[in-house]
Amino acid sequence: MKHARAIFFSIVAASVSPPLTGRAEPAWCGKAWACDTVGQTGQEASGKFAGFALGFDKGAYGAVTSQATSEDAQNRAGSKCAANNRNRQCDFLAATATCFGIAQLSTGYLTAQKDEPTRVAAWTQTLGGCNGDNCRLLMTACSGDDSRTSPPFPLPPNVTGGKIDPAMVGTWEVPINPGRWVWEIAPNGTYEFHTEAPDGAQSHAGMIVSDDGVWTLNSIAGYSDQDGGTYLMQGPDTMAMTGKFGFGIWRRVKRATASSQ
Repeated sequence: MKHARAIFFSIVAASVSPPLTGRAEPAWCGKAWACDTVGQTGQEASGKFAGFALGFDKGAYGAVTSQATSEDAQNRAGSKCAANNRNRQCDFLAATATCFGIAQLSTGYLTAQKDEPTRVAAWTQTLGGCNGDNCRLLMTACSGDDSRTSPPFPLPPNVTGGKIDPAMVGTWEVPINPGRWVWEIAPNGTYEFHTEAPDGAQSHAGMIVSDDGVWTLNSIAGYSDQDGGTYLMQGPDTMAMTGKFGFGIWRRVKRATASSQ
């Protein structure tokens, strides 16, 4: 991770993992993505297409977002999938102007659902398509997602975590130069993490428990992680934390909304 600060704990663990797909996205040029856009990512685009491809090899897939046409989305997803499929053409390609989800079965093979109206629907319908298998959701993506970062997850629907300290509830950020990491924690003990920075961090979501200065985390979608440590509120919207990767400070940028509860 070349451009991120050394603020290492569980959320940052995702950033040291390889990208989900095999083909590089536009390069970071020191001050802008592909030398033409300054500032953090994370803004959805309208009138775009997302695509994915699944390969013969267990776990081989490619996915893209924010493409100009459905053909572009399928072709580029196919190229990414081939890079993860020992350079062989992948056997299933699809595109959508809405959202899709990809999950991995216990056998290692993949399943997917497309044309879902929201990220939450992509989550529930994809897991529902596992037909009782204890599968793991790998991705939820929507057509207008920023193509330069891993698509985010919603807060896990139909899931209840453990006890959560009300002081931790809300949306938090860690500034990256440039961009930021975003961590949303709901009152029911669920969370989602995604990056809006050029660091290659993978999105993940799951359950978190916190009480009396101690927290634990278990992801159930995306990047696989378990972690825990201590936390200390240094004001109403500043939280200092420790975990298995060290120490970091998060700042709250949004209180919880009714929908997140």
